[in-house]
Amino acid sequence: MRWVNQVARLAEQRNHHPDIEIHWNRVTLRLTTHETGGLTDRDRSWAQAAETELALEASGSQPTKQ
Repeated sequence: MRWVNQVARLAEQRNHHPDIEIHWNRVTLRLTTHETGGLTDRDRSWAQAAETELALEASGSQPTKQ
């Protein structure tokens, strides 16, 4: 649940919210821009930033501010 909360925090910061499904041993994130009906550069940017920041948090490093 900690990881899901970190994802939610990042989503709030970027005002771009993935669909999150939580199952017993699996979490699925779906990124899409509903207005366009598919993936956009905004989705790709969010995914890249989230992957970088979550990896840094997992390693105990501090993300750099941009």
